[in-house]
Amino acid sequence: MGVGLIPFFGKRKRGDQMVGVAFLRAGIAVARVVRSRSQPPRLTLCDFRACEAHEYGAVLEELVKAHRLKGLPCVAVMEQGSYQLLQMEAPDVPDSELRSALRWSIRDLIDFHIDDAVLDVFDLPADAQRGGSNMMNTVVARSSLIKERVEKIESSGLDIHAIDIPELALRNITSMLPEDGAGVALLAMEHDQEQILITRQKLLYLARNLDVPLLVEDLADSGDEFISAEQQQLLDTLILEIQRSQDYYERFYAQPPLQTLMVAANGSSISGMTSYIAQNMGLATSELDLSSQLPGIEQFEAEKRAKSLMAIGAALRIVQEES
Repeated sequence: MGVGLIPFFGKRKRGDQMVGVAFLRAGIAVARVVRSRSQPPRLTLCDFRACEAHEYGAVLEELVKAHRLKGLPCVAVMEQGSYQLLQMEAPDVPDSELRSALRWSIRDLIDFHIDDAVLDVFDLPADAQRGGSNMMNTVVARSSLIKERVEKIESSGLDIHAIDIPELALRNITSMLPEDGAGVALLAMEHDQEQILITRQKLLYLARNLDVPLLVEDLADSGDEFISAEQQQLLDTLILEIQRSQDYYERFYAQPPLQTLMVAANGSSISGMTSYIAQNMGLATSELDLSSQLPGIEQFEAEKRAKSLMAIGAALRIVQEES
């Protein structure tokens, strides 16, 4: 399952490598995953460079050159806020007419002209198909923005295969966790934005951007697990949003109670935060650790791994689906 906001026509992977590129609010991240038939995927590169959006092209070219990535296949991840993810009832039309019918349905749901829209779809879990309604997720972005990102990637020397969204890049991460079999939640914190995802058996059940006014730095430990009164207030608000997501997952999809929450927080030390959440939610809560699932990741420092998480997820997309 994945979204391709550009087609795969004529695209073939070169060798056993895939590069992930993540366009982020704070900069650009790249990752490279190598696979073989007899071994699990291996991370051989992750890097992050802080920059503004208007610097994406130049910084990406620098990264490609520095890490000798020219010519390698690439999956890129759009930044938050550059697309819309809509949950809709699937039109009752043949598959060949699906996208045309969806374009008609979404024209009043987007804030730009439908002629400038590019879209793709991916299915909701079967549990969501109730009352005879066939629901699906529709991803919509401005075609002009997609074209701009593609041009930057191609100018850097990478061989673009698809453009994906953060929700599915992170789904690729949680799919590697043993806890995903019974259902797992991931709280991904990127500077000034938090997102929670819930996946089970490699399926994305829920993805929400949390409207909590905090920074990762506000919750970082001061060298121990002490939580200040100010941090408790922030965490109580965050916990309420996590609980709402948990309740929706369990009730709407009729799923057993979640047992595990993983937290990815840009490399900041958050042991106090995870302990507080565990005590107040009853969930086994810990910092995300992929060292047992993704060989090679241990060679990179924690902050770089955390800031490259979206890029790692993008690099894993095709590796997972084709292996």
